[in-house]
Amino acid sequence: MQSKSSHQEHATPAVKEDRPLVSVVMVAYCQERIVMEAIQSCFDQTYEPLEIIISDDCSTDGTWEVIKSMTAKYEGPHRIVTNRNSKNLGIAGNVNKVLQMASGTLILAHAGDDISMPERAERSVIAWLKDPINIKAISSASQTMTREGEVIGTLSAFDSPGHAAEPNAMQVMKNRAYCLGAAAMWHRDLIDYFGEIPQGSHVEDEPLLLRATLIGRACYIDEPLVKHRAGGLSNPTGTAIIDEYFEYRSGSCKNRIGTLNAMMTDLSRFTGHDVRNLLRVGRRRLDVLEFENELNGLPLVERRARIKIAIWKAITSGQMAYILKSLIYAFPETYLSYRRLRYR
Repeated sequence: MQSKSSHQEHATPAVKEDRPLVSVVMVAYCQERIVMEAIQSCFDQTYEPLEIIISDDCSTDGTWEVIKSMTAKYEGPHRIVTNRNSKNLGIAGNVNKVLQMASGTLILAHAGDDISMPERAERSVIAWLKDPINIKAISSASQTMTREGEVIGTLSAFDSPGHAAEPNAMQVMKNRAYCLGAAAMWHRDLIDYFGEIPQGSHVEDEPLLLRATLIGRACYIDEPLVKHRAGGLSNPTGTAIIDEYFEYRSGSCKNRIGTLNAMMTDLSRFTGHDVRNLLRVGRRRLDVLEFENELNGLPLVERRARIKIAIWKAITSGQMAYILKSLIYAFPETYLSYRRLRYR
């Protein structure tokens, strides 16, 4: 079922002087209570020309009704396109859907629970115009909100010294890149060159950032242009009990394996760069994740018995992550106490 949808084949639009068409692509799922704020922040964007594409991933609550109501009343300058998937496609599937529908040279990512500053699109385009041939990804700092919408801090690329604000492909593959999809803008070359995000990926930001660094470069704006809503078990508030937290880690591990496999698929399609070394790094990361995934399914006694195996793997591979993962699962009470202390 679709409403006001527009889906057509298109060539990459030409840049019209310094005002390229921007597509804001919002993916929403079961966000009835908060999606209104997200949509309004898209309506309030100061940049033109702008199209806003909102795709509901077959929500089971009233999210779709809110989307229909707000877009029906809209009378502003931006072009509005809405879509509702007939079945749930998941994050990557829903993102692929809106990317297919987008007509813009630049694509501004937006979740149904985040809020963009009015100048977000404008500031991102200005950054892109500094090097429009090579820049394929633009990201910014963000403000972090609680589920209730209270701003609790600012997230900058420079908060993590080991992570690059404007990474190269190797830094992305080593998980040493600042990567927050909620604050990202992508060039449509990433889709035209590589096609859809491979099935199995749980997120879109890391695969798209890798693509950007393979065929161009990423740039960063150290200014909070979006309010990102954190919550659930992925928000490290230290409130989760052991079983809940490790259930989250189990799901997160499987998701990261799927995302990394998707990135490896993109690498296998690419002929430039030093693909062999990038694939090697990817396989090393997969080995660690698969070791963690194995630990997830073991009782506590067997997890502790695997510490010796983890030490041996760390020595032979040079990856201390094996030991860290093993200790986390072998002594979950100690680790969760540390988290509660750290995020108090």
